[in-house]
Amino acid sequence: MTHASRRPGRAWLITPGLRTDRFDSARTSGAAVAVVGIEDSVALAAYTARPDLIVVPKVEAARDIELAAAALEADGYTPDIWALIESPRAFDHLPEIMRAPRLGGVIFGSADYAASVHCGLGWDALRYVRSALINAATAANIPAIDAPTWELDDPSILRRDAERAKELGFYGKGCVHPGTCR
Repeated sequence: MTHASRRPGRAWLITPGLRTDRFDSARTSGAAVAVVGIEDSVALAAYTARPDLIVVPKVEAARDIELAAAALEADGYTPDIWALIESPRAFDHLPEIMRAPRLGGVIFGSADYAASVHCGLGWDALRYVRSALINAATAANIPAIDAPTWELDDPSILRRDAERAKELGFYGKGCVHPGTCR
């Protein structure tokens, strides 16, 4: 059984865990979900709250979700666990990942994926993997959030990419700047 019935809102703001000065503005940005990224060399003390939703980076197997769930569960604390899908290996194992019992949803990690396959971040370069992710998530009745748009200076690009993501079947869209989440 998944936690897909507790679907959060559609606009997600992603804030680097190293930038503690941005936590308050992320929380009050108007985004439905404020994600604090603590994956790349961030001290554990950077974010002390017990969040309702945990994003596990670099998920490549259902076991990654199971280990995170086991490590997090304590005293009735059972946050939603979402998988960041960002490698070719993860795409090879999507059906297995989607069956992880505690998985609440998935997020496409376009930057790491593109870097690993040496392709661009443009929509056309990543259409196939976006479609594969949507297909697997839909088959498992799990929501999928599209990767952020990396063009921060032009809101029309974010709007266009959000419309494309919605057309493809994504539940929501990530952003990396509070002004783009509204």
